[in-house]
Amino acid sequence: MKRRYLIILPLLILVVFMGSGPKLESDGTVNQELLEIFDYELQNRAFARGTFEVILADDGENPKRRFFEAFYELEMITQKKYAPYAKKYDLDTEARWWTRVRTRLGLIAIDLAGDRFMKMMHNATIKYVSKLEKLPVLSPEEDRDFFEFVVAQEIVQANAVGYLVEGDLAKAIATINDFVLKQDQAQGN
Repeated sequence: MKRRYLIILPLLILVVFMGSGPKLESDGTVNQELLEIFDYELQNRAFARGTFEVILADDGENPKRRFFEAFYELEMITQKKYAPYAKKYDLDTEARWWTRVRTRLGLIAIDLAGDRFMKMMHNATIKYVSKLEKLPVLSPEEDRDFFEFVVAQEIVQANAVGYLVEGDLAKAIATINDFVLKQDQAQGN
């Protein structure tokens, strides 16, 4: 039985981290690379929201539940901030079919590998930050602050998951909660 999981798990992880989406076409006024990276990020956020919605819908006692709740709250703030820019760039914030498949496969991988999967997610997120760091440079000047937020929230995620992987649940939760509080204060909430 374990042998079968050793074969299935790498395939699931490969599928979860693969990207697939529509070919985006710029009308020439927006940088094509900006559109592609931002579209991927929107689907990444839809993946995270879908994953945490399923995890939090489970009534079982999960010692990491507070972390997942904090992360989901960050996703809700992010969704609100992303929506007007997604509309501006004519991109969708809802999960496309491939993102929904990735979400389901990711949940299976979490069930099978747990902490190992979180470590892989952490490593992937660290690499992904460097991709997102292009956004403020590629963006129009009027959108630069927003795309700097995109990078900042991903760094917070990477740091929080890193603390979780290291076993420091309290610091992981505090990292997210501090960022969320700063966003709330910036919005005047």
